[in-house]
Amino acid sequence: DNALEFADNAKATFGTGADMTIKHDGSNSEIINTTGSLLIDGQNTLTLRSAGNIVGQVNDSETAFQGIANGAVELYYDNSKKFETTSTGATLTGALTATGAIFTSGVTFTGSSYNTNWVSSANTMRFYDNAKAGFGNSDDLKIYHDGSNSYIDEGSGTGALIFKSNIFSF
Repeated sequence: DNALEFADNAKATFGTGADMTIKHDGSNSEIINTTGSLLIDGQNTLTLRSAGNIVGQVNDSETAFQGIANGAVELYYDNSKKFETTSTGATLTGALTATGAIFTSGVTFTGSSYNTNWVSSANTMRFYDNAKAGFGNSDDLKIYHDGSNSYIDEGSGTGALIFKSNIFSF
């Protein structure tokens, strides 16, 4: 059949110092590269296929990414999961820095008890009942609604609460 065939547990070795090997043990297949980078050039498209998960590792033990069969795609930093897709969207662990971000739909900020939401269709930052907008380094001024009443709370803030207008002042 013009095929080069190796039995289970046999390996093909490349490089003077056995720098790269390809092997199959009957259950799993491995490409092992011990020198430099392993470059795979797909020209137009590179497709990785596996009957199970696809895991990218560096330094023989640090997971960089995983593609889980019928499930999530996960990205890691220094072997610590930072991002994963879910059936309803994605989960980010840690801080997110976005440069030039444009949100074309709503974004929800989930608090420990109360949420806020950017409602793009209404051009409104919505603070749900009991969620507070805080101003000052120690939240010296808070604005919120508790479901029954609305508050401008200067509480333990420093200085006076001053309203300014070009028409009137308090």
